[in-house]
Order: sequence, then C-alpha cells, then structure tokens
Amino acid sequence: MQVAGLGFRLTPDETSALASGGLASLDEAIELLTRCERSSGDRHGGGGVSADAQSMLSLQGSSFKHGLECHGTPNLIHPADARLLAVLTRIPAVPTYVRVMGAGAVESAQIKYVAGSLQVGPSQKPHIWACYVDACNAIGVDASSNANPPPPTLYIKNDPIPNAYTMARQVGRPFIVITSGLINILDASELRFVFGHELGHLVCEHGVYHDVAVEVINGGMERHPVEATSLSVVGFLAIKAYLLRWYRASELSADRIGLLVVADPRVAVSVFAKLASGLRDVDVEAYLRQTETAMTAAARSPLLTASAIFAESHPFNATRVCELMQFAKSKFYQTLLTSASPTIKFSLALC
Repeated sequence: MQVAGLGFRLTPDETSALASGGLASLDEAIELLTRCERSSGDRHGGGGVSADAQSMLSLQGSSFKHGLECHGTPNLIHPADARLLAVLTRIPAVPTYVRVMGAGAVESAQIKYVAGSLQVGPSQKPHIWACYVDACNAIGVDASSNANPPPPTLYIKNDPIPNAYTMARQVGRPFIVITSGLINILDASELRFVFGHELGHLVCEHGVYHDVAVEVINGGMERHPVEATSLSVVGFLAIKAYLLRWYRASELSADRIGLLVVADPRVAVSVFAKLASGLRDVDVEAYLRQTETAMTAAARSPLLTASAIFAESHPFNATRVCELMQFAKSKFYQTLLTSASPTIKFSLALC
C-alpha cells in the first residue's frame, strides 16, 4: 500500500496488520509501527525523516524567526522530544492526518479567539504585553510594531483554569492563548517564563504536530477514520500512545526555552508550584523538596508511575521541575548564560 504523497510503501503484511484487527495488544501495535518506521527508512536509503514529513514538521519555517539558531537550537530540544518526533513523522497515518486537517482548522480557531477572547497589545493590557515583548526579545523574536513577520498574536481567554497554549498550523500567523486563571496567579517574571515556554514550542518546531496531537487526543482521528488512513482500533490507540509520549516530551523542550527567557530556575519552579495548586502564594523551596521526594518515590515504582502518566498529555509537574533543574546545571545552559549574545544578555538583565 502506497500512502498518498508521502513516499512510504508498506509491505502487504504491514498493511494487513495495521488495517485489520489482528493485533493482539497495544504493545504489539506500537512495536509494529516502530518496525514500519524503521523499514520505511531502510527502503528510502536511511533512517532520516522523509523530506515530505520534514516539510510538514517545519511548516511555520521562515514565518517564525528567532535568535537561537546560532546557539544550536537542536541542543535545546529534549532528547526524548527529538527521538519520538522522528518516529511520528514516519508513521504514515500521522502525516496523512496533518493533510486532512488542512488550513480550515487554524482559520476557524483564529476566528474563535478574535471574536471571543481579548487580544493583547501595546494599548490592551500593556503590562502583560510588556512581559510578552520581553520574552520575545530574550530569544531574538522581533516584537516591534513594524516586525516582519510579526510575532505570534497573543489572546487572553476568560477561563478560571490556569493554562496557556500555542497554535501553529499549515497557514496563517501562529498565536498564543493564556487564560485569565493563569494570569491571576503569576507575577511578571513568571509570565515571562510562560510566554517563553509557549514561544519555545515554535522555536522547537512543534507547531503542526502539536496541534495534531491535541486533535488525536480529543478523538479527532476517530472522527475522520477514512481520511486519516484505514487503521484498526488498536492501530489508532498505538498512534495515540506515541503522540501522548511525544507531547509530554515536547513540554520539556519548551520549558528549556522558558528558562532561557528568565534565566532563573526558581521562577520556573514557582510557576509549576502555582500550576499544581492554583494558588498565588507558594513556598518555592518547600515545593522543590516535594518534587525531589516525588521523583524518589517514582523511581522506586516505575511501573506504577508509567501507568499513572500513560493517558496524560503533560508530564507531572515534579518531572518538569526535575528535568529543568538538570538542564540548568548542564554545561550547555551555562555556556548560553555566559554567551556574548545580546538576546541571552537581555534575559539576564530582566532578573
């Protein structure tokens, strides 16, 4: 079976296993998808991401310019993020589903937020806009009034649940949404971390696949099973499991960009403590000790931990704190902080 437009050719046995209900378990389906990914790479002269899949992976491309390229953006990406995304781009159903979603989805979402949310700008919530501009400047994103291309549009959504997210699909300007519930519990430096995190998804080129993951997690592929490709229920579950694993790993990459913006791990830990509690006043040191205790307990019970996180879209806050603290101690991060780059120096000046 040739998967339209992707250059993937599955063997008859692979096609039968994916399209039928003959797979015995989810683990078997995931293993099969991994074998298909490897064999697809072998049949096309290596294990790299296909040019077609890579083009969709970088759909925002030149429309999102930032100043971290010279520091080696791939080094900023968490290893699990890079590894799992490489697998996803070579699972035929996922890139095909990207095509199915088309441009209409982002246009619909843009209309939704323009009509139903508050767009932030120099004259609309200027103190929040100033934090956003600071985050953009810290990673070399032009947020000036004559920027070309302009920075992602920023919206505030009326929602008591603390949250923020980024949308960037095939066409159109990316945009970031932050809820009123999150704004109400964060101070200025913490807002800069959140904005840096959301911009980080664009820096790391999560864009299209991030939104596909959300769509699949919410049952989107099941709503379009014919267009998405003919997979069995187990095949869908296998892809969903992969997407969830990658989605969690992608958050760890974006956290690193947020840390670069604020250049202070304590700010990041404070954000996660507030996300965990929904409270404005938290003891950062006590929460840091709590996360260390949680990670120690998780290490003693890896199977229970894996089971608890299996269906979650985000890592546990304790995991994010632990991973970010490790990154903050890395030689690469320390080199960035002592770099002569004006963008990194700008972030240090904010602290």
